[in-house]
Amino acid sequence: WLDKDSIFGKDALAPPDSPVDLGLKEAEEIDSDSEDDEVGGEPTGAFAALRGQIHEDADRAAAALGISRIRQSVRKSGRIAQLRKERQKEKEDERSDLLDSILSSILSMHKRGVYLDEVKENAVKGQVPATEKEIKSGLHHEAGEKELRRWFECLVLDVSSFSKKGTHPTVQLKWVRTWKLKNGRRVAKSRLVLKRFQDKRDFTLVETYSGTAEQSQLRLALIFALSQGWESAKTDIYTSFLQALTDTPLWVELPSDLPLHVYPGFVAGSIVKTLRVVYGQADGPRLYTRHFKSRAKENGWSEISESILVKKDSKGRPNALMLIHVDDLLVFGPSVSSLMDEIRKQFEMDEPERVDDRGTHGFVGTQLKYDRTKKEMTLSQEEYVRALPECEDKKASKPIGNVDLKKPEENEIDSSLQSQM
Repeated sequence: WLDKDSIFGKDALAPPDSPVDLGLKEAEEIDSDSEDDEVGGEPTGAFAALRGQIHEDADRAAAALGISRIRQSVRKSGRIAQLRKERQKEKEDERSDLLDSILSSILSMHKRGVYLDEVKENAVKGQVPATEKEIKSGLHHEAGEKELRRWFECLVLDVSSFSKKGTHPTVQLKWVRTWKLKNGRRVAKSRLVLKRFQDKRDFTLVETYSGTAEQSQLRLALIFALSQGWESAKTDIYTSFLQALTDTPLWVELPSDLPLHVYPGFVAGSIVKTLRVVYGQADGPRLYTRHFKSRAKENGWSEISESILVKKDSKGRPNALMLIHVDDLLVFGPSVSSLMDEIRKQFEMDEPERVDDRGTHGFVGTQLKYDRTKKEMTLSQEEYVRALPECEDKKASKPIGNVDLKKPEENEIDSSLQSQM
């Protein structure tokens, strides 16, 4: 067996009628009773049985090998398909990250005064208009549903008042779709806005003025908050205007491309009456500010000067301060988180952002840097000034006159904060 080919050698699978060197002596020993066994002849007896068993085993092995290869091929093709999906997803993520990076760069450059013809950014809000291609691709579809759902939740429209076009003077609404950079990522925003030029109300009878804090009083309030070493945070109110009741309802015509399933009772192609303020309404800021102040008053806040509110303790001493600019809030107090929780119970708002961490934070065009331990705050409007459009028509600018430089009247000043310093 050692110096000859084994029956399990390279020719073990040869057909029975082909010349095979199996070792005649060994074969004769296996089949000593058979005298007819010849090399190259038809095997008989035990030798034939052994030969047949070898071929049967070989056939089974070959079949098993074929099935195994098929299974391996199927598994391999499945793995390849999965790898292709993973690679495709990675490429899509890379493209998305690249787009986010490009948008971030555009926003950053634009804020530094690098103005691009293709991009007209809202300098205060940090938004970039969406392109027509982006809108058609459906990137703002979900944001549109979210906006209309807010209208429904705030009961902005009187669904019982649907009428045919032409029955009332109407004002059209349009979509304003933008991209906003939030936490380093681009966020799609869709907002329904009134076409104000179609509002034919007599504005000699409609009050539109909405005050803002006077700069000297604003700084005095900040100095007082610093002297107390209070915590501070900022936030803004969701759907601010949509929460305020309107004095004069308007008949509006909504865009045709609305996700009707979001607003039960809505009838396409009709006009409807508003119950609350809508974006773009001329007297919207005044109506919302009035609404916010009245709700804040219910929670213990009192206005000591235009857009400057305080809360007082049982002894009448201020123990919290809130500065408001339409829907933007800057709050100071011993525990600013509890103050924000109280406001959240009355209004839907963004997650508060702490501004007492010695970092730079934007608030209504101003950069704040607040070090509470040192009781120091720096204010800067450098970025805001740089972002002002260079191409703005100077003829449309209002010059500063003597009226703007007049000191406030005595009855406009509340000295309660001064007495605490």
